[in-house]
Amino acid sequence: MKKDTIDKLIDRIDHIKEEDLQRFFVKLAEQQGFFQQVFESIQEGLILLDSKGKILFVNQAALKLFDKEPEHITPEDFCIFLGRDCSWNTVQQSHTAVSRDVEIFYPEHKFLNIFISPHRQ
Repeated sequence: MKKDTIDKLIDRIDHIKEEDLQRFFVKLAEQQGFFQQVFESIQEGLILLDSKGKILFVNQAALKLFDKEPEHITPEDFCIFLGRDCSWNTVQQSHTAVSRDVEIFYPEHKFLNIFISPHRQ
């Protein structure tokens, strides 16, 4: 759902019928559930962070990669994969994505492309 749609809804919330508002929130919850299923079905790790490095979403594939619970994953954990020249501050200040091919041995041996892109709102 587009940000401007939500902004319009907020601006007119006092004038919207209760049943229309309920219908909107049901649809929003359904969309969230749909996207959660999509992200969980992806075999690659997917982690969404806010600008301070707090995890907003992490799928099960990413949890297996880090072998940690979401509340224990830090932005510095990502930089382990990207090398010594990586820090959360450099990722945040970057205007482009940071990408590296890495070989991992745990939980299974494989090659990954780690891709970190700063999210701007």
